[in-house]
Amino acid sequence: MSSNRINYFNFVIFAMVDELHEKMLEYSRRENAERESRSTEETLKLAMELLSDMYLQSLRQITESSGFRTFWSGILRRKDTCMKADLGQYGPSTLGEIIPDLLRKIITQMKEEGILEPRYVGDYIYLDTVDICPHLKDELFPL
Repeated sequence: MSSNRINYFNFVIFAMVDELHEKMLEYSRRENAERESRSTEETLKLAMELLSDMYLQSLRQITESSGFRTFWSGILRRKDTCMKADLGQYGPSTLGEIIPDLLRKIITQMKEEGILEPRYVGDYIYLDTVDICPHLKDELFPL
């Protein structure tokens, strides 16, 4: 069951997010394509929200999978890419505004469900999350 969910993410959700990100960057390099850049950016925001919501709906099954570490890296890679998104001549991307909120939501639910309890899981999730959104460190991982 969990491998099916991970495959769903790998082949559908991650692929959709990656494609939208590429399309947004492609539009940002074109002349007179600000409307397309911003529209694709908004669609990418919705895709990132979908990714987060679908992950949280399948949280227990996915985190119990042997492929969880690789899967988690895939989620964070996409969030990191969105945090660093740049629309070039059309100004800064607003994706960086929602990514911390989505990470906060994910980490909070993982903590509430006891998924961050095993030391090794909590450690790498902490390190990966702090790399992407350092300002969330004190809020989500108080000493």
